[in-house]
Amino acid sequence: MRLANLKEFRRLIYTPDSAPALNTLRANIEKIPGGQKRHGRYYVDLDTFDRETNLSRELTAKRERLSKSPVLEGLL
Repeated sequence: MRLANLKEFRRLIYTPDSAPALNTLRANIEKIPGGQKRHGRYYVDLDTFDRETNLSRELTAKRERLSKSPVLEGLL
């Protein structure tokens, strides 16, 4: 488990122009994969974040490939 505080998480994941405010990240910590609050501090488990966001990208790519299949046309 690699825990990152919110400042580090924001620096690693977002570009400087697209980074949300720390208050926004705190307010949405439960929606961030791997996000957690411990003893009044906010962290993101980077291993969980990587695993869940990569899985989501893989599923989206697979759905896109399947939607282009002529065999499955009209089913998806």
